[in-house]
Amino acid sequence: MTKLFLILSLLVPLYAHAVDNPPEQWQPTTLSDASIKKIQTAKHQYNQCISKEITNLSIGSLDVRDATHHVIKSCEVKLSIIRRTFLDENVSTLLADRYLKMSRTQTTRKTLKHLMFLDAAKKMGYPGAK
Repeated sequence: MTKLFLILSLLVPLYAHAVDNPPEQWQPTTLSDASIKKIQTAKHQYNQCISKEITNLSIGSLDVRDATHHVIKSCEVKLSIIRRTFLDENVSTLLADRYLKMSRTQTTRKTLKHLMFLDAAKKMGYPGAK
């Protein structure tokens, strides 16, 4: 019985805290159509830059991770347009940086996967690989 009383006495303050502090309501950010279009255009230009860098890249003796790093860093400037657009629309820096981190991570994974495939094809002697 004492254990039950102890457990209940520990749970009551937690419940009281949850009732006193309701979770914040999510407020969607409203971006103008022009800003959305500008972000989409910048993202497309970023992806084109990545594709162009991969095409112009000669892996040679480079490790695919180093090549991926080189490709991503050379196109980093394109992402600054997206961040500036978000900040101009009064989106918090936390959300803007989270979006950019997500974009970088996705692009890095795709680029690394692509370069690993090219490297493997080259080592296998596939005629289409550089």
